[in-house]
Amino acid sequence: MAKMKVIVNPAADRGQARQKAGTILALLAEKGLDFDVEHTNWPGEAIELARAAVEAGYETVVALGGDGTSQEVINGLMQAPHTGPAGTLGVLPVGSGNDFAYGVGIPLNVETAVEHLAAGQARVIDVGFVHVDGVPDRYFGNGVGIGFDAQVAIESTRVKRLRGFTMYF
Repeated sequence: MAKMKVIVNPAADRGQARQKAGTILALLAEKGLDFDVEHTNWPGEAIELARAAVEAGYETVVALGGDGTSQEVINGLMQAPHTGPAGTLGVLPVGSGNDFAYGVGIPLNVETAVEHLAAGQARVIDVGFVHVDGVPDRYFGNGVGIGFDAQVAIESTRVKRLRGFTMYF
């Protein structure tokens, strides 16, 4: 398998990804995967990092984070110049919801997800596109929310004691 770029969002799952990243990267190395790592420092940076990774020749870009990280990496893959498929997205789900990973059949157990990534298991997915005047164009992989669900996501950031599904419920 060709060298891949792993984009780590240390803020995923309310910062829990920061503690998990080292162990997960060690698992990737144990599987013999050849990869470089970039950590995000602000929202939206994974878009830039993924686009730059494709432009630098990486065929696979791995989102180590949650749904937000996956969506940003999808946007970077889609925005990068390409004439065929946009590239391969890998996902190591360490977010609070992981709806995207679940929806496309990626195991939510990170160790199993690493095994699938190492085995090169891939599938084609559909990607949607949203254009709203005055808002940056966005690609999405599993869903787009512009009403109640978007407000729930905003409000969930105020809930400090809960994590995962219960935070959104």
